[in-house]
Amino acid sequence: MPKFCSNIRRFENRQEEYLAIYQYLKDYKRETKIKDSQGNECEAEAIAETIFQIKHFNKCLAQSQIEEYNRVIGNYNLLINLYNQARRGENDFRKIDKFETLYKQIGCGKKKTLFETLQDGTDVKNLLQKAKDVGDVMFKITISQKDENDEIKTIPDFIQFLKKCDTWDGIYMSKMAISKISNQYFANWHSVKDKLKEARANACITYDKTEKNKYSCTML
Repeated sequence: MPKFCSNIRRFENRQEEYLAIYQYLKDYKRETKIKDSQGNECEAEAIAETIFQIKHFNKCLAQSQIEEYNRVIGNYNLLINLYNQARRGENDFRKIDKFETLYKQIGCGKKKTLFETLQDGTDVKNLLQKAKDVGDVMFKITISQKDENDEIKTIPDFIQFLKKCDTWDGIYMSKMAISKISNQYFANWHSVKDKLKEARANACITYDKTEKNKYSCTML
């Protein structure tokens, strides 16, 4: 919203000049060709007052609308740049300011969604079957008895390994990773550390100065 309003104020301060830029370039046979987002040459769009009205903000809320607004602003800024170059030798000319583009929505962009990607020729049934197969291997409960030297390959194996550990000496967990996971799933930075302490009454979480930014699980 602040950027949108800033563009309105900028436009209103020199409205007549902005609206006359395209015609000036045409009258003096200046270049009015620009390149689009794909690098193709096309005729520039004349600056119009349509998007510089507060009511237009309602058309800049969705990510696709933001991208369209920014496309138009980019077009206008290229025209402004051509205009400033054409008149830079005039003594009484004051350079015209370019407009600002709007921020993208968080996590949005031109990347396709998973559903759109699947629709573009991917065999959905095969993909989902592969995901199921991997899930069956990673999360299934191990039935057979394992030797102590067997490699840990599944989530249940790892959980059992932690439960059976007599000591957590030498096992390090990243402070940053623990805090990030805690904040994402529990809406605070300390829940996971608290849960680790509660899970083993005879263990505590201490900061190991020899291992920068890491927590070491050690016996009390």
